[in-house]
Amino acid sequence: MRQLTDSTWLAIECCWIAWLVYWVITAFATKRTIERRGFIGYRLVAALAIAARLAAERLLHVSSQSRLWQTTLAHFPEAHAEYKMRVRAIIAFVL
Repeated sequence: MRQLTDSTWLAIECCWIAWLVYWVITAFATKRTIERRGFIGYRLVAALAIAARLAAERLLHVSSQSRLWQTTLAHFPEAHAEYKMRVRAIIAFVL
């Protein structure tokens, strides 16, 4: 993985600051919405989202510490060689 230089970090920080300033300015320029319904609908959606997250965590063993994907074979040349050997064996078996 390439290291980011100080100038790259500065550019990224400037972009975030510019976005934040734009967001604040447009937030004051928008018309306020008048809510005609209560918060029951929002609370129900939030409760369902939390329940779905907890159910997924328990059923699928997913947590905030879970890895999204395994390390690729490119990081392990010996595993890649074994993978290629198995693929060739499968292809030979099928043909």
